[in-house]
Amino acid sequence: MDTKQLNVPENFHELLQRPEKKDFEITAVYFLELSHAHGLWGFFPAVFAADTKRMVLTPDVLLLKAVWETLTPRRSHIGQAYFCLNPALSIGYEVRGDSGSDEQKRSKPMQILTQEEFNRLIAEGGQPFQWAPGLVGDDMNADEFRQTIEAAQQTLREAF
Repeated sequence: MDTKQLNVPENFHELLQRPEKKDFEITAVYFLELSHAHGLWGFFPAVFAADTKRMVLTPDVLLLKAVWETLTPRRSHIGQAYFCLNPALSIGYEVRGDSGSDEQKRSKPMQILTQEEFNRLIAEGGQPFQWAPGLVGDDMNADEFRQTIEAAQQTLREAF
């Protein structure tokens, strides 16, 4: 997201420093995440398949339910956070930390899912949403993964 082009602050702290904040409102925003029933600690939210760094966030619980119904069935639940939201731009900053804290500076603008965007993505076909990549992450493709396993196997053969 290009904050310069949108003319929005780089982080929540900068937003709070602005004298005029009339375009922003504090709003409950909802997201989906895998439950910890898998025995691993971590945060695995629903994300956009085309951009796995973009988390599915919306103030509309019915829209969130529609996203949920498109996901692979997994033990999951709805989470909630408060955001300073600009509805016209569909962006928001998670409300974090005390005045001037580093937490405020780490709260970057995040794009919020709208009904219009959801409808467009569904009309395009395919699977627009998925669970965040797990322990391996999205930093390698299937071929690279296979090569990693083969290299480890070769190392073990040589050692024993």
